[in-house]
Amino acid sequence: MKRTAIVLSLLLACASFSAANTITMTSGFGEMSGTFVSFNPPASYSLVLLAPGVGFGFATGTPSDFPSTPGLQACVPCYPQFMADILVDSGIGVNSAGQWYNSLIQFSAVSFVSSLAPNGMLTVTYKANATLDFALCVDPTCGTTSAQLVWNPKELWLVTAQFAPDPNFSGAYDFLNASFQAPIPAPIVPEPSSVLLVGSGIILLIGKVRKTAKTAHDG
Repeated sequence: MKRTAIVLSLLLACASFSAANTITMTSGFGEMSGTFVSFNPPASYSLVLLAPGVGFGFATGTPSDFPSTPGLQACVPCYPQFMADILVDSGIGVNSAGQWYNSLIQFSAVSFVSSLAPNGMLTVTYKANATLDFALCVDPTCGTTSAQLVWNPKELWLVTAQFAPDPNFSGAYDFLNASFQAPIPAPIVPEPSSVLLVGSGIILLIGKVRKTAKTAHDG
């Protein structure tokens, strides 16, 4: 397994771990940009994962098998409606506090919606499953771990990606950037009182239209 290029920043001052500790992350956010054909700067991503009392942050990084690791950064040209892999990375690394880790990161799309701007830019919003597993290691071999940081697989992520038309392939696109957010924000549901007011207004409007029509007919 190749060593990931990411440098992790841990905010674990308030947490104490034993070998049996498993912490489930409950929220997160991040971003990704660049493609494997753009080496200056190269494709990169950053993520911040949070749990009550614990933060687990990533600085800028690149997939470990760059550029062959599947994901949006390898999508040139892109056919977003066929995309499944969004970000895939794994490997052993060391965080900014000097602690070793062994990680698996995988975002896979389960559905998407898209919109096309007049200038040809394409925005695709994916709902994605995430496998996020970080073992904090005692030594560089990662034979013994002090804690496991995981993501609840039932919680989906919202990934909003931007694409530009590919000049060399008709109907294809090039990946530009993406933002990550979890958990997915709940849809806005109007309060019962608001629904009642809207319904009352519609009823009054219908009544007024009928009355006007009847008056015109009688006249």
